Amino acid sequence: MNTTVASFTCCEIRRALAAAPAGAQSAPTLTDVRAGTMLSTVNNGPVNEAKYSADVVLKLLAGKQVPKRVVTPAEVVTKANVDQAVENCTY
Repeated sequence: MNTTVASFTCCEIRRALAAAPAGAQSAPTLTDVRAGTMLSTVNNGPVNEAKYSADVVLKLLAGKQVPKRVVTPAEVVTKANVDQAVENCTY
């Protein structure tokens, strides 16, 4: 079993789906997760990354202290929730 973990964004999924030949299921990573040949992947949520980054910049510009590390939420996508992850994408 391929245990590689890949990361994707919903935009990448949609571009891959749009470019895929007729009958193709999805981007290769999601196809591998669906088939069980890849255990999981992670959706980093670029909208959240941008929001958290902007918050840090605004605090810095205001002269406030910011943490050295900011953790943004990420969704683990498995065979059980791969279709839901694509459906929930709003960007």
